[in-house]
Amino acid sequence: MPAGVFKTNPSYNKAFLNFAVYLLPYLEQADLYNQFSKTVPYSNATNQPMMIVKVPVFQCPVANALTSQYGAPEQFSGQDAWTIHYYGVAGPIHTNNPTSGKPYNLSVTNQGDESTQGVLGMDTKIRLRDITDGTSNTLAIGEMSWTKANYYRSWTRGTYDDGGWRDMTCCRNVENAIGSTPYNSTDNANNTSFGSEHSGKGAVFGLCDGAVRYVLPDIRMGTYFAIASYNGNETLPSDF
Repeated sequence: MPAGVFKTNPSYNKAFLNFAVYLLPYLEQADLYNQFSKTVPYSNATNQPMMIVKVPVFQCPVANALTSQYGAPEQFSGQDAWTIHYYGVAGPIHTNNPTSGKPYNLSVTNQGDESTQGVLGMDTKIRLRDITDGTSNTLAIGEMSWTKANYYRSWTRGTYDDGGWRDMTCCRNVENAIGSTPYNSTDNANNTSFGSEHSGKGAVFGLCDGAVRYVLPDIRMGTYFAIASYNGNETLPSDF
């Protein structure tokens, strides 16, 4: 699996590219991919022009929030960067494994912490054989296209890390129910809920076996946590 956020240049500690950029060659977008410099930040002058190139597959066709809300840092030639509506599932967080009763693993950061038990997170390197919960039982990507989510950034941005702030811009922890928790403009960026403007207000998720499921907000949270981890060995409830 690709990393959720790639740390391609350890000497530069912020604003890395995200997994969506590295998927471009597999989406018939090799020409666009080749225009990126992989060793400089997403905000570098070399990479800035690509922020305003729309890749339709990364956006929900019924979404209202289509561009970055960050303003000038994510603009090029006076145009706001396009955003992305499909995020890596970093894993369950701030709760106990419903089968073992033990807390899920995390890395402490100032934007709601970062789960380390999902397949797409900060500098993850998960192989398919590492997914001991089964690829058909494990979420890989999820939809965040609901208007009130309040944290839309450039589709190319992996994170922003300046030593005092660190978010996983392109990935989300599973802590809150679908469509329930927007960004509070302070310290919960990583825990903004997945969700959409579709009928039922559920969200589309891609699983590690390539299947796609539409998950409604009333999914039991224990089930939601279980399918967000790749190695929790949970007993999967029957409602998924």
